[in-house]
Amino acid sequence: MITSDHVRELLADPDEDLVLVVVEGRAHVVPRPELGTGRYGGGLEVASAADLVPVPEGAREGGDEELRQVAAALEAEVNRLGG
Repeated sequence: MITSDHVRELLADPDEDLVLVVVEGRAHVVPRPELGTGRYGGGLEVASAADLVPVPEGAREGGDEELRQVAAALEAEVNRLGG
């Protein structure tokens, strides 16, 4: 399940190349170079921080409701894709 904490972590450092990935039904925020390796091999890349631009202003500031809305939209997309 993708949570507001995942979105917050993804947006925390826009200069770091982080990616939200789902592996075996669990969401993780990892540096892009780790995709396709070790425990993240075969994972579904959901979004990067760049993919979330523009996000609601409150989300960048860490507003819980806005972060939940972004997380819910990402979760819905993963469910739609069957991830």
